[in-house]
Amino acid sequence: MSNIRYLSGFTGSDGVLLINSGKAILLVDGRYTTQACREATDIQIIEYRDKVEGIIQAIKKFKLKRVGFEAGSITVEML
Repeated sequence: MSNIRYLSGFTGSDGVLLINSGKAILLVDGRYTTQACREATDIQIIEYRDKVEGIIQAIKKFKLKRVGFEAGSITVEML
């Protein structure tokens, strides 16, 4: 989460940051939507109900061809 905080300003304890060609999208669950909107003011916020499904939908919506991830932040099961 420290890289998400550094790149977006979001201080919550759970979230996903997608960065594509200079555009950033922060995905959070309903617990953090208000906080994310307040802290990550220059970033599009998308709320998800299920984290994995939210990531999949965002990848599809933004037509991402390659997705990198931080090995220390994602489990093999989630991958």
